[in-house]
Amino acid sequence: MSSVPFKPRYLFNPPEDKLALIRQGVQLIVDNAPAYLTDVISADRRFVTRLSVEDDAFVAKGEHYLPNFPQFAPTFVSIPRFVQTIASAELLQEVFRPLQEVMRLQDMSHLQMRTDAHSDVRAYYKGTQVAADLGEAGAGPVADDLGKAFAVRGTRSEPSSPAPEPTPGTNPPTT
Repeated sequence: MSSVPFKPRYLFNPPEDKLALIRQGVQLIVDNAPAYLTDVISADRRFVTRLSVEDDAFVAKGEHYLPNFPQFAPTFVSIPRFVQTIASAELLQEVFRPLQEVMRLQDMSHLQMRTDAHSDVRAYYKGTQVAADLGEAGAGPVADDLGKAFAVRGTRSEPSSPAPEPTPGTNPPTT
């Protein structure tokens, strides 16, 4: 009889002193950072643009030209405010980029832990189904209840009809 190899479990289980430091650090950020950050309400979001890499390159060129050739700036463009905005944006990235990486790791860790827990419950569900089939006392209601929760997650729906064949001489639609 061969044994099934188990993959290692990923747990968030730091020692208590490290956990206390993590909680203190998070609380410090929560207590202090929001006062210096902007929360754009939905009505104002239409005026905020997600910039592409090309837009970032455009702004980077502007960082060089605006301070060095201010005579070309319209009167409503404040060169000192522009320089201050760029410095502020760079500081924001410098300070919070490590936190973004921590949050990415947190998301991946949480996903892995929930996946592991889901696998355990699925295996348990299969075990209760077998036990119910064998007539074990109490297994039927547990299997039925788990089955209802498992069924709620839905299944992939099959296409109702096959995709239409492309007309000769035309390119098929891309999906």
